[in-house]
Amino acid sequence: MSAEPLDRTGAAATRVRRDILVAARSAFHQLGSAAGIVDIAKIAGLGPAALHRQFPTREALIEALVEDFHTHLIGLAERATAAPADRALEEFLRGAGWRIATSHGFLPRTWGEQARPAQIRRLAALTEDLVRLSRQSGAVRDDLTTGDVLAAVSALRGVIEGAPANGSAEPWLRHVDIVLAGMRRAAPATTGNFPRPLAGPSGNDPSGSKGKEATTPGAPSPRTP
Repeated sequence: MSAEPLDRTGAAATRVRRDILVAARSAFHQLGSAAGIVDIAKIAGLGPAALHRQFPTREALIEALVEDFHTHLIGLAERATAAPADRALEEFLRGAGWRIATSHGFLPRTWGEQARPAQIRRLAALTEDLVRLSRQSGAVRDDLTTGDVLAAVSALRGVIEGAPANGSAEPWLRHVDIVLAGMRRAAPATTGNFPRPLAGPSGNDPSGSKGKEATTPGAPSPRTP
């Protein structure tokens, strides 16, 4: 009995392509940037020739992975806009962190530049909506911008890649906690009425007034008995 030929049209082709992308993400996550076509084909349950029919080169496969990565970010942002406004940004940032953590093995250094222009515009518009909704709810500071949130997403990759191999499993989660704390609306800062330090690190009075009595401007100088 002869094997049924691979259907490369319609739904079957879409399914094969999706299986290859999932396998590629898994291979790059396990093996890092050293993952090759043979590794990916093995995880996908395909022969290298079948994989090459979908993606003629490794570069074409990585380009498709980067496009898929940004499509996923857009989906995260769309779902976050439907979440309670006071949790929308948190859901988006944590979701983005998990996706980056399982994708950094293949994302090139210029992954943001390789996104399609339409994807960049869509993600920026959705992030702007998230910031607006969060500000209207009073959950975040009034000066938070779309650029702040997009910069936080970009910074996550550096945190994930720079984490020590023997560190905690997901150190970037703490980073997200700190970023979110900085985005949230804080209590008004108290200005003034802070005690003046009496001495600097070397024991010298930083104000240069050691041994002098403080006087109130316009008040008579204290008299020495």
